Amino acid sequence: MFGSFELSPRQQKTLGIVVIPTAGHITPVIGLANEAKGDDPNLIVVIVLTSWDGYKMQPKDQQALLKACDRLVILESKTITNRRDIFGRASELLPSVINALRGCDYILYDFMAPEGYIAAKHLGLAPFCIEPSFVGKLDDHSKEYQEEMKSCQRHLVEVRDKYGVDLTGRLRLTDGVVSVVAEKYILLSYKNLIYAGEFSQNPDEIKKQSYFMRPTRLKEPALGSALSFVKTTDKKIIYFSLGTIASGPVWDILDKNSFRDFVRFIYRSLIQLAEKRNDFILIISSGRNPEDILGKDYTLPDNVHIFESLPQRELLCYASVFFTHAGNNSLNEGIDAEVGMVFLPLMFDQHQAAAAAARLDLGVAFLHSPEESKGEESVVKFTSDQYYRTPFRPGKIDEAMRTFEKTIDHILKKNYAANFVAVKNGMRYTFKDLGRLLEEKVVVENKKQPIQTGPFFSRGFSRSCSDPIGLNPKNYRPGLK
Repeated sequence: MFGSFELSPRQQKTLGIVVIPTAGHITPVIGLANEAKGDDPNLIVVIVLTSWDGYKMQPKDQQALLKACDRLVILESKTITNRRDIFGRASELLPSVINALRGCDYILYDFMAPEGYIAAKHLGLAPFCIEPSFVGKLDDHSKEYQEEMKSCQRHLVEVRDKYGVDLTGRLRLTDGVVSVVAEKYILLSYKNLIYAGEFSQNPDEIKKQSYFMRPTRLKEPALGSALSFVKTTDKKIIYFSLGTIASGPVWDILDKNSFRDFVRFIYRSLIQLAEKRNDFILIISSGRNPEDILGKDYTLPDNVHIFESLPQRELLCYASVFFTHAGNNSLNEGIDAEVGMVFLPLMFDQHQAAAAAARLDLGVAFLHSPEESKGEESVVKFTSDQYYRTPFRPGKIDEAMRTFEKTIDHILKKNYAANFVAVKNGMRYTFKDLGRLLEEKVVVENKKQPIQTGPFFSRGFSRSCSDPIGLNPKNYRPGLK
């Protein structure tokens, strides 16, 4: 279980965090900043969001970021529209990122924000990489790695020539993205979960410099009036969510293959099962207007509730079964709450994460067979069109309902307590320990140039682009606070 440690009284320090603005990346950063500042009121937090042209962040996420930090800087590329062209975006935004981070004592950067690493090295600081994704073996040999390296070579040369940071030998493929191998990692997950995958195959120097960290566990959290029935019902709560990526950009992009049809198939199977069973309540977080998924004239049984968004971490404390895509945030929040899970991985690292969780017996995983997957790479890519799998077949809702009913009953009968204790065993750090961890581990290198210090802005954000992300009201989708 989690431990604690004490150091001498801390002086005021400034922490800079560079992260991309998607919900799966900023959600854990918000929790990290809130707990770290709550533990150390002297800690100043500067969050730098680096985005690409055209991306719009939901206003509620921006407001949560503003509350979590002392200064929020929003930077948007004017030329890069592909979120995976991270070095193109980094090269363009680096001058502004460096300026925003001057005066920081520590710098954390998201694995998809190499501009944070480059800025830290340019300023003479030892950066930490924060990993919100499930981390397997870092790849520097595959064909995909070679192709990605070729595509970013020009930008790597620009970084070396302009900022004196040579990334030769420090790049690996992580979750399909070329990222910088850090001197130190903060993995926002459980060590035993990550080691149940292929992380153990990484070099010893990476494993030795990786620190695992999760939030402080919630106890009977408030839910708000819309979910007040959860605390008073005697029925079991079944919670279903496929995350923010599947319901957002992937849904908008994939209108030609089986992705939308598969998602609708799962929704209808679970809703029809709930109509049959009145001993549980099904709560769905759709991530977008439910009409997009169920049609304009959809109706729901009395024991089914659907919301565009809701406080997932809090709700999971009351759930008995969690249907999830096995995204890293959702998977870890399920472990935090110690709720049995049903894994329906869709893309990216979700298949690896679901397989690792299944090895630890944290629930039931519906994975592709080797014949269905046609190789792991085709499963990971969201364009692979490998969504249906045994026992889920197009049009066979009755078969899916029987499978889900059997799975739910199995999880409700099983006691997973010892399994969750085993996964959490050995964890040393919670989010509130971030400041202490940085004091204990960070090493300031010989500075390439003096760090400019000065007063930081009061709470608010810097308008660092002509059209800052998140301010387009058309992008707002109402949801629970």
